[in-house]
Amino acid sequence: MNREALEQTVRVLEDVIRYKLNFSLETFVGVNVDYGDGDIENIGLGRYTGGEAKEASDKFYAAMEKEQFLLIPHNCGCTACATGYAGLDPWFRERGFMTEKDGRVMFNDERGWSALTEFYDLDEFAAEYLFMPHENYTTPEDVINRISSVLTEDCFPDPEY
Repeated sequence: MNREALEQTVRVLEDVIRYKLNFSLETFVGVNVDYGDGDIENIGLGRYTGGEAKEASDKFYAAMEKEQFLLIPHNCGCTACATGYAGLDPWFRERGFMTEKDGRVMFNDERGWSALTEFYDLDEFAAEYLFMPHENYTTPEDVINRISSVLTEDCFPDPEY
């Protein structure tokens, strides 16, 4: 378990709360967008569908290029999850963990879930426990509390959470 990365994720989530940024644990799962030409793209900007997803992805990328996401409120209206916001933060980006324009995270040539598990040094269960949506587990505060509990107890609960 990469304790420092989890502690830094808590810091990022505190900024998400402070700036009232759009947050969704389901964002990481993404949305498949069919452009009608046989091209299907996975867009990880959870609140958008269809053509709106492509437009939102373009805005997301433009905002990233202008560094509007880096610890300041952004104005493109995009939604991200805990790791999506982490991948926009300088601490994470300096270590190679970043959010791509389609909303997926990347680390060491891995993308999506495998990038997340590798960077945070978590097995599948631990990563799901912290970063996947669960019943009554939907807010940045929920993720902060769960990460804090794992860091305090230095272990994960039994797989029957």
